[in-house]
Amino acid sequence: MDALLNEKIGARIRTVRQSKKLTQEKLAEEADLSPSYISRVENGDSAASLDSLYHIALAMNVGIEVLICDLFLTSPKNETIKEINITASSLTPKKQKIALHYLQYLSSSDLDLDE
Repeated sequence: MDALLNEKIGARIRTVRQSKKLTQEKLAEEADLSPSYISRVENGDSAASLDSLYHIALAMNVGIEVLICDLFLTSPKNETIKEINITASSLTPKKQKIALHYLQYLSSSDLDLDE
C-alpha cells in the first residue's frame, strides 16, 4: 500500500477505536496484535495486512468496510457518509436499528432539509 493510504486507514482505525473508548493496548489485546503494531498502523508507519484489518475490525465490533470503504472519496457528501458510518459503528445494535429506521424515514419523506 502507498503511504497516503496507510495514513488514511490508520486514521480511520484511530477514530473508530477512540469512538469505542478503547486504548491501543486494549485493542491490541482483543485483536491479538502488539500495541506497538497498532500504534505504527494508526500513525501510517506500517501497512496493515488484510488479516490484521479483519482482526482489528472484529475486536472493535465493526465490519471491515467501516475501516476501508470510501477512503478515496472526498466530496462533502461522502465525508458525511463516512461520519455516519463511524458514528453508527459505536452504537449498540438496538440504537443502530433505530438510526436506520430514522434514516429510512428521512429518505422517504417529503421533508426538504437540503442546504
